[in-house]
Amino acid sequence: MIKTGQSFASLAFSPDGETLASGGRLQDGTIRLWDVETGEEKLSITEGSDSADHLTFSYDGTTIASAGGFSDSNIYLWDAATGELKQTLEGKEYEGVTSIAFSRDSATLASSTEFGDSDIRLWDVETGQQKGSVTGHTSDVVALAFSPDEVTMASGSEDGSIRFWDFEEAKQEGAITGHTSGINRLAFSSDGTTLVTVNYHTVELWDAATGEFRNSAIEEGFIFRAGLSGDGDTFAISDYDESIRLLDVSTGDTKITLTGHTDSVNTVAISLDGNTVASASGPLFGDGEHSIFIWDAVAGAHMHTLSGHTGAIEVLAFSPDGNLLASGSEDTTVRLWHTAAGLQAFSFELHTDAITSLTFSADGGVLASGSRDGTVRLWNIDTAENEHTLSVDAIWPESVAFGIDDETFAAGTYENTVELWDTMTGERQAVLDGHRGSVNALAFNPVNGMLASGSDDGTVLLWDITLDTEVAVLKGDVNKDGVVDILDLVLVATRLGSTGPNTADANGDGNVNILDLVLVAGEMVVAPAAPSIHSGDMALLRPSEVKQWLEEARGLGLDDVTSLRGIRFLEGLLAVLTPRETALLPNYPNPFNPETWIPYRLAADADVQISIYDGRGVLVRQLNPGHQQAGHYIDRGRAAYWDGKNEHAETVASGVYFYQLRAADFSHMRRMVVVK
Repeated sequence: MIKTGQSFASLAFSPDGETLASGGRLQDGTIRLWDVETGEEKLSITEGSDSADHLTFSYDGTTIASAGGFSDSNIYLWDAATGELKQTLEGKEYEGVTSIAFSRDSATLASSTEFGDSDIRLWDVETGQQKGSVTGHTSDVVALAFSPDEVTMASGSEDGSIRFWDFEEAKQEGAITGHTSGINRLAFSSDGTTLVTVNYHTVELWDAATGEFRNSAIEEGFIFRAGLSGDGDTFAISDYDESIRLLDVSTGDTKITLTGHTDSVNTVAISLDGNTVASASGPLFGDGEHSIFIWDAVAGAHMHTLSGHTGAIEVLAFSPDGNLLASGSEDTTVRLWHTAAGLQAFSFELHTDAITSLTFSADGGVLASGSRDGTVRLWNIDTAENEHTLSVDAIWPESVAFGIDDETFAAGTYENTVELWDTMTGERQAVLDGHRGSVNALAFNPVNGMLASGSDDGTVLLWDITLDTEVAVLKGDVNKDGVVDILDLVLVATRLGSTGPNTADANGDGNVNILDLVLVAGEMVVAPAAPSIHSGDMALLRPSEVKQWLEEARGLGLDDVTSLRGIRFLEGLLAVLTPRETALLPNYPNPFNPETWIPYRLAADADVQISIYDGRGVLVRQLNPGHQQAGHYIDRGRAAYWDGKNEHAETVASGVYFYQLRAADFSHMRRMVVVK
């Protein structure tokens, strides 16, 4: 055990495992090198940053790279034997370093920054000069790694993707885009057909009925603060400056730019008709002026400045007619303003902690405010009285929304749940589980009343809350876990054709058939949406199976509500299970000895062939999966398998190999490494 009074920000072992480097934080950026066997300190480095947030050894063990994160944009290269400074790699001001990595030959260092341009910079270790960069991510890069072949670099970003680069030629080789960043905003189009989602770097459009992806309407480097009009047609973005841009969601074009704030914009809201914008600015911490600007979004004119809050203003919400604006602050108050006159109407002061969310009822008569005090309060706008106080079963509510009939109220919580309440009685009706991260955004479909919830886990879930939530056990809950979900569907699918007593016989007619599948799908609480239900569950189903179920179900002429809902669910499920494009993915493990799996996706049925070549381009092995149906061939049960042997069943030698996928008119090649 190594004991020290220093607060650690980073640790790194030397390649030989004999030395441990530790970096301090919080005004003590000292780097110390320790003898792993004895626990004694070898040397210390006191120059450099106030905080050593990142440390890494070069692969030859001669150099240590350190970076100070947000506190310092420079990277320092130190002699691992003497502690002397060898080079200073000078970054741009205000761009904190997020990750650093040495190439395997120790000649190149890659670095990435936050609040920057999302580029990855490549440095010459000997000269300390930048020798190139690679561009492609749309948000901060937070992780870097080099492959053992000394050619490929992997980067992971807050944009939800992992990209692979040939850093010698400074070009991208491939990407994994299954990850998504957290959902921050949601809105349905006025006709209920389109769901608009906003995360930290894109605005995306989805089919509200099936959850099928349509397109990315807007792609930005980083969306810091955002607002959507009630119809989802207009989008407001504020980055790290004091300006606000209004964009057309359908085209991504900037309609107008609003300027006038003298401090960073903390939050933005747009009226239902898109004609009025409200924006709040001021310091997030400490003293300073906190103000709200009211803008004419058509003319781009500043109409009013609203003052009164004494803490950071975190949320804004317009009434449906746009005549009132509600604001919520760290100062624990909710204030109501007349937008036309620019005057305060009321100040609600019953909350005891910061306000996290605000929304008006559809008729504009009730304002809901969520707070970190763990409550949601419903305020009567006419009387300015607190009608109900709802205590959520979580740390606090992050998002709130009224149902289209104003009789139901939803609260998304910090602890991954959605709570449903009766607005007339103030009683909790149900708690919806399914997310694995804080629920930041809620929206009700104005046509069918379905609820969309967006979370930090990167998913949007669609909830049919018209189901009778008081029913203790639904017929579709065949696995008896208290919820009807994809696992129930899989259980029925695996027992199709069975007769007699069977837990998968949902309708109890003595046969497990398509009627049971449709019943389970019709009682599903969570609909497949964008991004879809968890990939681990989805991997248990195949598009061809779902397509066959749909054909059978449609041929039965079912017309009851549950069956029609089930068919709609299966349609959405088929859309989610079918990849949008064919792709060859990185093999795993890599490097490997002696076996590896080669995953891929097929957007359409195709004859699949995988060829493996050595470093000279000579064919080593031909894998012939044959005719494959559209779907995801990713897990070990479905991906192509190579045992590391050639066509003569001889084990291949160590080295770099290439594998190529051919499927219809698609062809792509990747690199892999055998290490013995």
